[in-house]
Amino acid sequence: MQLTKTSCNYGNFRHWWLCPSCSKRVAVLYCAGTYVCRHCLSVPYGSQLQQPIDRLFSRADAIRQRLGWQSGIAHGSGTKLKGMHSKTFDRLVNEHERVTAKIWQQTLDKLGCTS
Repeated sequence: MQLTKTSCNYGNFRHWWLCPSCSKRVAVLYCAGTYVCRHCLSVPYGSQLQQPIDRLFSRADAIRQRLGWQSGIAHGSGTKLKGMHSKTFDRLVNEHERVTAKIWQQTLDKLGCTS
């Protein structure tokens, strides 16, 4: 296995593995009898395996975390974090409301509650 390095914008270097199979520069090698990259194994990212509803839940949780709110859509909203611009707060709250509305709509559609 070979290592290579690239220079970073603000000095220093970042080290990379060179895949023994395809010679791509990668950060992670996987052990599958021999060490190879995820491209050689045809392994997708975890997010690529998510269902659409799971992506909505992940996005809602990411927004809530950024806002400093408790995880989950059933909990009430919190207040703006100190130092966060009001414009950013309003944008994130509006996006959270759109995402939770989509979650509820997909849930109701799946249950057959809409006409």
